[in-house]
Amino acid sequence: NAQCIPSLFLQAARSAPHSTALDTAGGGPRMSYAQTAGSAARLGDSLRAAGVRRGDVVGVCVSEGCEMVVVQLAVLLAGAAFSPIDLTLPTRRVAAMLSQI
Repeated sequence: NAQCIPSLFLQAARSAPHSTALDTAGGGPRMSYAQTAGSAARLGDSLRAAGVRRGDVVGVCVSEGCEMVVVQLAVLLAGAAFSPIDLTLPTRRVAAMLSQI
């Protein structure tokens, strides 16, 4: 019985909603499983409302940290895949990456 990442994460969120799911280094923000699941679900709903469908690839331009994980989980919850885009790369390289999505 293979399970996907979103299902496993939501299962953990139901089991331990107040436990820390995300913790950034250096005393940055922390998010509980409930907070993370809620944020990802809302963003996933917004992605679907914007037309993202199962099998689509979504470019993700978010800095590392809790936000990156929430966005990645949201894309997966929407049934899509994500392609991280590093905006510190040269403009031509970023444009080439985006043209392939």
